[in-house]
Amino acid sequence: WMGFMAPAICATPALFISVEYRVAPSHVYPAAVRDVAAAVHWAWRNVARYGGDPDRLFLGGHSAGAHLASLAALDRRWLGEWGLPGDVVKGVLPISGLYDLTCDPDQPFGAAALAIRRRFIPNDADVEAASPVSHAHPQAPPFYIAAGEHDLGNLAAEAVDMRQRLQAAGVPVALDLLAGHDHFTASSRCVDDGHPWIARARAFLLSGRPG
Repeated sequence: WMGFMAPAICATPALFISVEYRVAPSHVYPAAVRDVAAAVHWAWRNVARYGGDPDRLFLGGHSAGAHLASLAALDRRWLGEWGLPGDVVKGVLPISGLYDLTCDPDQPFGAAALAIRRRFIPNDADVEAASPVSHAHPQAPPFYIAAGEHDLGNLAAEAVDMRQRLQAAGVPVALDLLAGHDHFTASSRCVDDGHPWIARARAFLLSGRPG
């Protein structure tokens, strides 16, 4: 169903690969991030057959997909399981992602967030490792982070915090809080003609610089 994004991305020009992954509660952490790493490995090995460049791979995603793309790019052990180069991912474009999976049930949205988190991370000891904010490091790829102004829960604030963590590590990063967008329109409208996200995303894909 992510095919709605393909025409705008392919017009960059670029290839667009939609990745599926195992979902909770049947499959819990780290199954999904391992699936993303496997997909990166497939792309690295195969995109040249389709006219792509294995040295210019970018990861993106929305919501849970944004979390997984960020985690796979930042925590090198997952791509390392496939023997991939440390710099195989040249940039990350997460939209409305979850970056810090610690949840205080006494804070607004905290109880709901905790209940959701425990469906895919049942072991609380894994929470820090599964949080992209825990893995910001100077060798991380550049990020273009986006979230809706009216996104779910604390996701807009998490986007701001993620930018700060990456900046503190010296990683090139840009952030857009999309005015008037919620959790769903941040994704569904981002490839509309004239939308600021697709303009910046195309520039990032072409230059490797998030702005």
